[in-house]
Amino acid sequence: MKKVLSILIAALFLFSYPLVAMAYIESGQVDSLRCGTGLARLGAMKPEVLRDCGKPSSASLGTQYSHGGTFPGVLEEWIYNRGTADYVYTLLFAEGQLIEIRRGDRGF
Repeated sequence: MKKVLSILIAALFLFSYPLVAMAYIESGQVDSLRCGTGLARLGAMKPEVLRDCGKPSSASLGTQYSHGGTFPGVLEEWIYNRGTADYVYTLLFAEGQLIEIRRGDRGF
């Protein structure tokens, strides 16, 4: 009986793991943003992202004293909304360096 239960638990984990992974990938943090033939990656500087992806749909400065305890100071947020065929991407910069890319809902 313990062996059957162990097999059932293992099967449940194996079949549910891809669903959880897909949900995380669907919206949330990503490590790069494809911009035509360019690619904006974490660690890139603002001029590189601007060159590869063009001007964002909107940009804003916000004072936040820490981002995960790593980046003190002023953070800048760029939003790329590419319409209904793609997602809305939010890029977060600290001291001019790309530190976070979030994929949101479908664009509008």
